[in-house]
Amino acid sequence: MTLQTPLAACLLSLLACTASAQAPDNITDGELELVPIYCHDVMGIRYGDSSYNTSPRAAHWVSLMGKGFWAMHHYCWARINMHRIYAPGSPPATRIARLGGVHADLFYVIKNTGRDFIMLPEIYSTLAEVELLRKSPAAAFDYVETARKLKPSYTAPYRIWGNYLASTGKSNDARQFVKTGLEFNPTALELRDLYKRLGGDPAAIVPKAAPPAASAASALATAAEAPPPAASEAVPASRPGTP
Repeated sequence: MTLQTPLAACLLSLLACTASAQAPDNITDGELELVPIYCHDVMGIRYGDSSYNTSPRAAHWVSLMGKGFWAMHHYCWARINMHRIYAPGSPPATRIARLGGVHADLFYVIKNTGRDFIMLPEIYSTLAEVELLRKSPAAAFDYVETARKLKPSYTAPYRIWGNYLASTGKSNDARQFVKTGLEFNPTALELRDLYKRLGGDPAAIVPKAAPPAASAASALATAAEAPPPAASEAVPASRPGTP
């Protein structure tokens, strides 16, 4: 792992403190295809931030996520900016600045939802991605552990940290970490594939608990969203004011 120079560390710290959440400009249809389907219905993308300009499918997502849905536009902004960060040719200075904005957007969701918000494991997992891009693995691991404690069967933290360990030459540690995830969720395809690549045998996994129950809400939290109902079937939902 490459250590940060003092100057780089100071710059990252400054950006982390001063960056503010901001909607990405000129969002394309192609970018929307890369984010979860509910991002099409949050505020600030296809729909403005006025209560008179709310997606007719908003009530569907509120029924699955609760009122925390009204903060999820910041998560969707963060995901779009993450894709832009990974895009080839993105200048280093632009990537650093966008990482600060992504961090701010994710913490907006944390601060504006309850501790039981179903999407928090995904929010903390994305924060772990951000910290790895910042070359801060200790902070990333803290977020991985938070996501795991919130939902031990959620696959993203195991995938993120398993891939990181493998990239640093710690294949045995990576395999054991991914194995732990499979013990909680033995049918998770992405973990089974990763475990195989690391030399493990998914068929030998002994589950620690029954596989997580299938439901529309749990599907959301594992990024396997069911399509929303047709606009004519959705019930209008009121929402609190949002900055």
